[in-house]
Amino acid sequence: MSAFPSIAPPRAPSPTRTILVIGATGKQGSGMISSLVAANRQAKPYEPLPYRILAMTRTPAKYEALKTLPGLELVQGDMNDPASFEAVFREQGQGGIYGVFTCLAFPGLGKSADGELAQGKLAADLALKYQVGHFIYSSSEQGGDSESGPSPSHVAKMVIEAHIKDLSRTNPEFRWTVLRPSFFYENFDGVLGSVSETLLASSVQKGTKIQMVASEDVGPVARAVFEAGDEYKGALMTICGDILTPQEVNAIHKKVTGKPLSRIPGFVGSALYGMNAHAKNLVMHMERVHQLRLQDAAGYTANGDAARRAYPGLMTFESWILSKGKQRGGKREKNWNNLTMKELLKGET
Repeated sequence: MSAFPSIAPPRAPSPTRTILVIGATGKQGSGMISSLVAANRQAKPYEPLPYRILAMTRTPAKYEALKTLPGLELVQGDMNDPASFEAVFREQGQGGIYGVFTCLAFPGLGKSADGELAQGKLAADLALKYQVGHFIYSSSEQGGDSESGPSPSHVAKMVIEAHIKDLSRTNPEFRWTVLRPSFFYENFDGVLGSVSETLLASSVQKGTKIQMVASEDVGPVARAVFEAGDEYKGALMTICGDILTPQEVNAIHKKVTGKPLSRIPGFVGSALYGMNAHAKNLVMHMERVHQLRLQDAAGYTANGDAARRAYPGLMTFESWILSKGKQRGGKREKNWNNLTMKELLKGET
């Protein structure tokens, strides 16, 4: 008997595509699942579902309710345990997974991203090894391809992107797409929302426009990319729903809700900018991206145009506020990314 685990035999061709969602319980992963489930719900009773959704989590028992969604299966896998992670691919067999959507957990501003880097490389390696039809990696908007950025996580993302490109150079059949979401609207929610509003309004140069998007819109873009076949093979796609100055963000919020975005005291915002190098780097990064867009407007926005072409339904900041207001009764979502004021002021995030 072989000492090595066997790979399941290839699955027979099926009109139902199997999509593995890595990061299934996070905001982007949830958006990916919602978009795939929406497609399944549109299928006629006598037709096969378009998608078989493998939602990977370390603790499936915590998410049993998800199993009621059409076409969804919970699979156990731990990206910090390579053997556990590879087992998810191996059980589906060579070519058994059509698409992989990968969104990795953000370790925090300034915190080590070694784990994120290892996970991203491993996901791409396994997608190639098990002949996945299309590998999508959700990175972040960088303002170019330089392996530098406002945080270790940004740097890790660029190194992961470079690794994916390297794999495709030696394996031209490897179909991949990198999505680069811009600054999330959700950053104006909860504790971080007050900090973001104050920091950006007081520190970003007047006239600087910031590219933004709803985290839930990443999933529909990814689904459109899966459905487009080779159209977006090897593409780096910036995802941007709106481009606004901090002042325009506040004005839109006031227009829709009747009140401005909440703020922390101005002196606290100034202290944050002065004490937290990561917050300062983020502002500098936004200024750099703004300048890049001004210098090469047509070239820089081309990748963003591709994402909007793939999914024309990207929400503007105004439509996002309206959508969120309806979903949660106008209440702001608290601490969606678990940041605290203490950590921000101490420079721990």
